[in-house]
Amino acid sequence: MSKLITDIDRVVTEFLATTGSLPPFVVKTDLTEAEEQFHDRLQDLFAGVDQKVIDKLKEQNNISNEVSREKIVDKFGKELAQVPEVTAENAVSSAEEGKNTIITQLNQADQAILTNTFSEEVVENIKNKYAEYANETLARMQATVRDILTKGYKEGKGIDKVVDNLSKEFKQIEDYKLERIARTEINSAQNLGKQQSLRDNKVEYKQWITAGDSRVRGNSADDEADHTMMHGQVVKRNEYFEHLQEGWQLKYPGDRSGRIETWIHCRCTHRPYIPGKNEVITTTPYYPNSYAA
Repeated sequence: MSKLITDIDRVVTEFLATTGSLPPFVVKTDLTEAEEQFHDRLQDLFAGVDQKVIDKLKEQNNISNEVSREKIVDKFGKELAQVPEVTAENAVSSAEEGKNTIITQLNQADQAILTNTFSEEVVENIKNKYAEYANETLARMQATVRDILTKGYKEGKGIDKVVDNLSKEFKQIEDYKLERIARTEINSAQNLGKQQSLRDNKVEYKQWITAGDSRVRGNSADDEADHTMMHGQVVKRNEYFEHLQEGWQLKYPGDRSGRIETWIHCRCTHRPYIPGKNEVITTTPYYPNSYAA
């Protein structure tokens, strides 16, 4: 029954977007310029790390105890020690980009601009937040390396087989995981910048907007979270967007305070919502034209 409701909601959403009752979807397929630049930087940082870790493993030629395995894990972490700083720098520039988008949208809507700059405190908070996120991502990567080493030892695999398994993981990191990290962090930071600008300029309402293509989560039965129903949802500036069936909440698309499946690789965005002259919003979450799940 819930799948049927979701399909109907999607059709209604697409109809309202097409007829203009809802905002147009975000056209976002390949990596944006900011995501591409960050992805390239991550690739530069990762270049050669796989071989250095494998060389360390071969040189050590021992994973029989936790100490020996942690030396390999630590080597991986130390080689990527610049990632948090680089992530923080890119997050600040992306948050600025998000802020500028909001300022443009407010200008187009003839809304007053109270400030078009971030305070030093806000900038520092963004840096610290995304450096912490990067450290969490690195910790997950290190945990994967640790698991490969531990499993290899427990299953009695030789060093060469463990090297093969590590090489496969490193190839996955290069082939698609770095791209996923780039998209997640940049889109999240842009939306954080938008949220901050909405707050700074005391905008009353905000609206969630999806990319509107087949890749929006919720279109596949394998998706762990649905974003298709979120398109067009309006809430107050300081409220959480809320999935009315699944129950999860995010302050903005890419909000890392939610469950990982609700924000990782998210391409959604949000914008100011300015009610029409005769439009009255009595409760939120609210959908234009009384569209609701």
